[in-house]
Amino acid sequence: MELLQGHVMSIMHKFSIPYTQGMMETLPHLDTTTITDIYFSDNKFGSARSIFNGKEMFDELYAIREKYGIKVHYLVNPSLYANEFYEQVPDLIQHIADIDADIVTLNNTYLLRANIINDFKVKKPAIELKNSVNNLVRTLKDFVFMHQVLNMTSIIVDRSLNRDLDTLKKMSDYAKQHDIKITMLVNEGCIVDCKWKQWDDIIISQIKFQDNREITDNVHEKLGCISYFKNQPAEWLKTAFTLPNDISKFDGMVDTIKIAGRGFPINRWFNVIDAYQKQSGNIRFGEILSTTGETALAITTVNQITDLGFNELTKNCKTVCGIECNHCDKIYKQITRTFV
Repeated sequence: MELLQGHVMSIMHKFSIPYTQGMMETLPHLDTTTITDIYFSDNKFGSARSIFNGKEMFDELYAIREKYGIKVHYLVNPSLYANEFYEQVPDLIQHIADIDADIVTLNNTYLLRANIINDFKVKKPAIELKNSVNNLVRTLKDFVFMHQVLNMTSIIVDRSLNRDLDTLKKMSDYAKQHDIKITMLVNEGCIVDCKWKQWDDIIISQIKFQDNREITDNVHEKLGCISYFKNQPAEWLKTAFTLPNDISKFDGMVDTIKIAGRGFPINRWFNVIDAYQKQSGNIRFGEILSTTGETALAITTVNQITDLGFNELTKNCKTVCGIECNHCDKIYKQITRTFV
C-alpha cells in the first residue's frame, strides 16, 4: 500500500504559468522542471493588459527560456476585431516570428479554421497552436469540432470542466485516440455562463492605455462580478475552479494545468504557483483566484474548505447550484459562522 501511495504521489503535473515582472529571481524557488511555458500578451493585437515595460519583459522571457528551457507562449485573445484586423494577419504572423514564440493561443476561430498554423510553421516549424479558453469547449461535441473542423491538436477546455469530470473523461478518451493534448485553467474563478464575461473581454480587447480607465474600472467594480460576489459571497465557491490540493483528480486526463494570475504581485504569484505545484492546501482561498470575494471566505485556507467536504462533492456537480444542490451555500455558512 505504501508503494502504491508513493506511486500516486509521484505523478508530475505540467504547468503553464503567467508572466509577472521579476519572475526570473523567483523561479529558482519553484520546481522549474514542471513548468512548460510562460504566457503573456504585448498589446500589439488588441489586448489592453499591462505590458510591464516591453523590452524588459521580452529580455526576461528569453533569459528564462535560455536557462530553464521554459517555452515562450504568446496570447492573441481579443474578443472583438475590426474588419481591418484580417488585413493584419501577415503582420501577426511576422510578429510571432519576430518575438520567437514557441506557443501561440488564438481566440479567433476564423483564423483557426484558416489553418493559420501552417503559416506560422513557415517561420518556426516546431510552433504549437492552442485555442483560447474563451472558445468554450464544454462538450465532447465541441471538443471533436475543434479537432476535426479547426485541426486543433492542443485544446484548452472550458472552465466548467473543473466540475464535470464525466465529460472531461470522454474528451480525454477521444484525445488519446487522436494524439491531442488537453489544457485546463484551474483558478480563474469566473462564473459559469457569466452574463458579464463577453463585455469584460471586449473591454480588455478594445481599451487603450491612453483611455480613461477610471470609467471602465468603475463600471466593472459596480456593475459586474466584483459587486456580485460581494453581495452574494457564497457564489464565489460556485465558480469554475479547482483547489490546489485537488488537482490529482485530473491525473491521466489533463496534460497541462494553466494557472491564472497575470497582474498578481510577485509574492502572490509565487504563492499560487507553489501551492499548485505542491498540491498544498496551506494557502488562503482569496489568494488563488483572479476574482474577488468576501473577507471571511478570502482568508479561509484551502484545507479548511476541503475539510468541509468541498473537493469531493464538486468533482461532478454539473453546476446546478440552487436547483439540485446547495452544498456550497452550506459550506459558506459553516465558514462564516466561525467569524460571527
